[in-house]
Amino acid sequence: MLEYLVGQYGDTSRDWLIQTISAIITIGPVIIYAVSAPLAASIRKSRVMALSLWFGMIVLLIGGLTNWIGSPFLYLVVLGLALGVYSAGKMASVPLASFTIGKSTALTNAIMSVVFLFGILSGLPSGTMFYNHFPEHTYLFFLTGLGIAGLCGLQCKFSCEQTSSFVKEEKKLISETQNLYKKYALLLTSSPILWGIAGAANMAITALVVREKLATPQMAAFIPLWAAFGVIAGTLVSPVFNNFRYKVAAISALFMLIIIPFFPAASFSYLIVTLTTVILGFFFGIATNLIDSSFLELVGKEKKEGTGAALQSAMLALCTVVIGSGVGLALKNNIIPPNAQFIVLSLITLIPVILAIILVKRYKLIVI
Repeated sequence: MLEYLVGQYGDTSRDWLIQTISAIITIGPVIIYAVSAPLAASIRKSRVMALSLWFGMIVLLIGGLTNWIGSPFLYLVVLGLALGVYSAGKMASVPLASFTIGKSTALTNAIMSVVFLFGILSGLPSGTMFYNHFPEHTYLFFLTGLGIAGLCGLQCKFSCEQTSSFVKEEKKLISETQNLYKKYALLLTSSPILWGIAGAANMAITALVVREKLATPQMAAFIPLWAAFGVIAGTLVSPVFNNFRYKVAAISALFMLIIIPFFPAASFSYLIVTLTTVILGFFFGIATNLIDSSFLELVGKEKKEGTGAALQSAMLALCTVVIGSGVGLALKNNIIPPNAQFIVLSLITLIPVILAIILVKRYKLIVI
């Protein structure tokens, strides 16, 4: 979709398009929260994941067959809604899977995040590759992927799962949301901001590599994949720090703050940029998994994993949209030059650093 839109708007639009597309497709969990939260609590998680992915498959099929009639951005929004429902079901499965396999929530979330991130971050390079070779039929590859993923999701069944009625969950959604946010505001804010920053940084790095002519758009599209290797490593290492998770999360976020502004200076070499991206992903993986797994286990103990997971997904999406679209609009309107977005993202990283430090002071020692 990125290459298609760049072809429509011109190559100079790549910087703002890449941020805007990321923001649009991510808005789904925010918009659909009022539905996804009750769905994740009232229907088997396997069905939530499968049906939402198959709906996304149908959306892609319609768009591809009609040559994206209306606007390509419309299909991105609708696909984002489907993925928002899927995300609620997936995240709500973490404490259930943890109980089923008898492993810690941090380790379970780490494993699921590794697989999820590898899949989602490989989308940009594979999408670019397929577009370059099969520009008219790229959507067929991805709707096939969604169909297979839906079949896999249908197999995720948990004997410990408890469901309630949709109407009942819908009625108490506002009060439960307020209650969860009141109790876990720091957890629901710090990690989602990091996710938003990382998403915007990935897109900014990809555009930087093309702008500085370090690589072709197809090679630059592999930047998120290199980031995935760092995220995977950090996520897998993170359970080791369970007993002092918030302190390590704060330190990792601080390293992210320090690394992000140096990307323009490292743009003399594609290799140096990719290595720096891997390091950034490593610290991101540590920080987010330690915070996310803590929240998921806490809501799992309250039997509110459905609403909790949907709320977490909505917060993550909201932060990604606000940060990504904010940077995209600033670039489109020439408020900031392209390289200045790295400074902006670094300054925003200061917020989760401070929140994680507050978590350290609030919980001197936490073993979850």
